[in-house]
Amino acid sequence: QTLPASTKERIEALAHALQVENSSHLYDVKHLWSNPIVSRLNELYANNQRVSEEYMHKVLDLSTELMYSFPNIVDVQLHQDPVTNEKTGTLNICGDTHGQYDDFTQIFGDAIGGAPSESNRFLFNGDIADRGPKAIEIFTTLLTMKLINPNAIHILRGNHETKEMTNSYGFRAEVLKKYGPTTLEKFHKFFTSLPFGAVAEKMMFVVHGGLGPQSVHLTIDEINRINRRQDGDNNEVVEEFLWADPRD
Repeated sequence: QTLPASTKERIEALAHALQVENSSHLYDVKHLWSNPIVSRLNELYANNQRVSEEYMHKVLDLSTELMYSFPNIVDVQLHQDPVTNEKTGTLNICGDTHGQYDDFTQIFGDAIGGAPSESNRFLFNGDIADRGPKAIEIFTTLLTMKLINPNAIHILRGNHETKEMTNSYGFRAEVLKKYGPTTLEKFHKFFTSLPFGAVAEKMMFVVHGGLGPQSVHLTIDEINRINRRQDGDNNEVVEEFLWADPRD
């Protein structure tokens, strides 16, 4: 498989920062869970070890850059067979994981979602941060896979992916305990890069919260014109997408 140069560069940067040996398997973007970089992460976390601060910063910097290349409302598609052009595979939509790393890994077991891959895609609908003790491990795993195959893993912003919420509900303390203020600042910047909605297979509109009076009549194009880099934290439409609860 011929990979875009940007993807190869990201994979090589991750492998170098995590000290994973260069091999042809590094470039296997179809089977994410068995990719050597992801396998190394899983091994470290299974033994209650941490990745280096260098790796954390590399993942966050690359992810922030990549996320800003996506619109506010991401177009999420099933895998398309390159020969027949038929849509195949599965899209799994997952809710709050809130720092529960052990539960998070169960999602990728055969009994629930199965291993993430080119044909078995995942959309995580926000609220990864806070409450549980291992949100960093979840973010690092998801972002590593996203950087290797941007089409297979999608991550949206929830109301807990904000500076204010993480100050109060545990994620700030987790980051400062495991790494430090520089890493925390990189997470804050990363949060603003996250898209806050998705359209799945042109059939389903997905946001963490819901719709409200400011957003219900907007088109996708109008939503995409919001500059989330500048005013994503101070926009009534974004606030509804992150916070609004469904009502009868």
